Amino acid sequence: MLVNKDVALEVKVVGKPRLKFTSKSEYVYQVLRERIIQGELQTNKRYKAVDIAAELGVSRTPVSNAVKILASQGYVTLLPSVGFEIKQLTLKEVEGILLIRGALEELAIELAMDNVSPRDIADLRKILPTCERAIERQDSRKYSELNKEFHFNLYQFADLPNLIETFETLWIHEGWYSKELKNNPENILTLVKDHYEIVDLIEKKEKNRIKALVRRHIYNCLHVVSESLSNIK
Repeated sequence: MLVNKDVALEVKVVGKPRLKFTSKSEYVYQVLRERIIQGELQTNKRYKAVDIAAELGVSRTPVSNAVKILASQGYVTLLPSVGFEIKQLTLKEVEGILLIRGALEELAIELAMDNVSPRDIADLRKILPTCERAIERQDSRKYSELNKEFHFNLYQFADLPNLIETFETLWIHEGWYSKELKNNPENILTLVKDHYEIVDLIEKKEKNRIKALVRRHIYNCLHVVSESLSNIK
């Protein structure tokens, strides 16, 4: 779809309202980043800036700028005079990301317990049955959107400056779960069951139990990812 180059660009980012971007490089960056996170760009395929530019209706310069940023953040590998590839993380690298994210989530959820209202709890619970329906339909994109919405709502309740930005840097390659959702949906359902328990403990303000539950959840996430990346050394 072509875009009008004389007006602000818009893009829908998962878990956020529709945002306007005055920079074409920022627009392209957000589009590509979301596609990488969702697993829509394949790791075994080369992508050319000229093709991305034609699709998004911009020149090659914004695409090149966006890809350089993505490369610096570890999302892609630059291929001089060719284009770029999506970086395939090893299972060890994925484990490190999940362990770091889990440690921060323990802190975030513990802080959130002091701030959540009954309405907040109800809103969190509303997301979970919709997650289950997305799994039943094997709609990996919808599940990924809802999963991120659930987690980032929790992070906001912690009311800790810069926490959301920190989690954004760790919230990458949600496409990890797409293959498992189609092959072993019961494993993804286990993660949703963890979320139900997390909400229950938050409502009861059981801080002494929440850390152990979050650690178990991260272990379950790692199990799901390892099923998909077991062939990566």
